[in-house]
Amino acid sequence: MIKKIVGISALATLGAAGAGTALAADWSVSGMVRQEIAVNTNNDGNINNQQSNPWNGVTVQSNGLGAAGQPTITRPASKTQSSDFNQFLTRVEVNLDGKLSETWSAHVKVRGIFDEIGDVENAFKGSNTYVQPYQAGKGTPLEIARKNGMIDLPNAYLDYNSGPLWLRFGNQQIAWGEALFFRVSDVVNGLDLRRHLVLGVASEEYSDTRVPGLGLRGSYRVNENWDVEGFTQKFQPSILPGANSPYTLIPTQFTVQEKAGYDEVKNEWNFGFRTRGKVGDYGVQAFAVRRNNPDGVYRWALAQGPGSLPGSTLQAGTGDGVYSAAEWMSTAAHARLDGLSAMHINQFPGTAALGANFVANACGAPNSGLGTVALDLKSANCLYDTFFSSPAVGGVGDL
Repeated sequence: MIKKIVGISALATLGAAGAGTALAADWSVSGMVRQEIAVNTNNDGNINNQQSNPWNGVTVQSNGLGAAGQPTITRPASKTQSSDFNQFLTRVEVNLDGKLSETWSAHVKVRGIFDEIGDVENAFKGSNTYVQPYQAGKGTPLEIARKNGMIDLPNAYLDYNSGPLWLRFGNQQIAWGEALFFRVSDVVNGLDLRRHLVLGVASEEYSDTRVPGLGLRGSYRVNENWDVEGFTQKFQPSILPGANSPYTLIPTQFTVQEKAGYDEVKNEWNFGFRTRGKVGDYGVQAFAVRRNNPDGVYRWALAQGPGSLPGSTLQAGTGDGVYSAAEWMSTAAHARLDGLSAMHINQFPGTAALGANFVANACGAPNSGLGTVALDLKSANCLYDTFFSSPAVGGVGDL
């Protein structure tokens, strides 16, 4: 699916300069209002969403134990909806920059994103793009998020300059690397993936999508050719878009559980340093970073909530999940997950083991001892279809 972004911007700037003493502040205020539109150039949608799921309306042969009474399984075709736009938002930014003294300056950016995609496209009506499952729904501590928009402070920091020494204190984005599209050494901050990223405004590089964090950054110029730099910054993860929103990254038949992983590292700090210089006509740099990976890793997790099968990734009764073993295996593979191993993550506890073992045995599982179920592909397809075609149809997987 190819998309493009259209921007309409307006810039207004006013300045007020103080006079009299060295401590008088020089302030400037600038702002921008821009409409950003991402347009579909073909009829393909994001296959991670329910409305563009390639299995919608597809009938498959059931491998389940009840196949005699229900020989086929069909994911409802009624879920399919098309869209012409993937982004239809208004961006408002206000920048406040002030010189506090000869060595100190202050910089604050207020950013507002108001996404009207749910108003112009029924396929995304009511979908959640911005609210997160951690930090009280916010992507960062200095953010107010709603389903269709957000207001935040991507920058709010003080700069100190004295001779060869430069320091920056506060909420900031740290950019290491200047190449467009390829973030080779730009490894400090994660990315906010809730908005259009590819083919964005080139002059902004990743400045709109780097996730800011509270930190201290500094550099020291050793001589005309060499400088050293270091930072320490509070961990902030990359921010994922909500389920069934235009830029969903993981199939929405699976529930992504982010809060538990975030709680384990939310108080961690990252740090790193680098040195840059010139050797003859060549520019060189070396850097080292110790960080928690902001992007995380998708892995199977135990299902939570009503309808969960104890000791498994499966949850029944959602109506928006997986409808067949064929869809399960295909969707898991699309997400780079092993669909077969989803049943192996934990021993089935208590009475759940009896039911799981009964179904596994009936499906011809090679090993289904008490509390455990070992499956091959044939028995897994049988077990999944038995589960998905139960009265509480529409299970989901948890990550």
